Amino acid sequence: MDEQNFFHHFLLLYRPLNNVLNKKLEEYNLFTSQWSILFYINKYENITLVEIAKHLYVERPTITRAVLKLEELQYIEQIPGNNRREKRIQLTSLGQKVYDDIRKTMDVYQHQVLTGVSEEELKNMIQLMETIRLNIVEE
Repeated sequence: MDEQNFFHHFLLLYRPLNNVLNKKLEEYNLFTSQWSILFYINKYENITLVEIAKHLYVERPTITRAVLKLEELQYIEQIPGNNRREKRIQLTSLGQKVYDDIRKTMDVYQHQVLTGVSEEELKNMIQLMETIRLNIVEE
């Protein structure tokens, strides 16, 4: 059945990709989960823990631990939000530099991995992954 093959192939792809990315992030004392948070903060400039947790579909305590590690590394900082309970997070100047360095490394690796995949195929895969993700999180 193709559905079984799809998920099997997805897992065959995910694990080695995650391992390679973690090795590339090692010099910055990061893991892919923390990189995802930096990526999201860079994209939206300043956001809350709740927004990160919802976007990444991760429990808030998990995000809190990752954010504390990123603060410890001085890659992010908390800034006042709209009310006194809301804490927004943004990249520090060091965090922006680290993000830019990692982004260059990731761009090279992604280009290498996606060799032979057309722009149209890539857009279709992204759209399919978004559809599948929505099906999963809406359950």
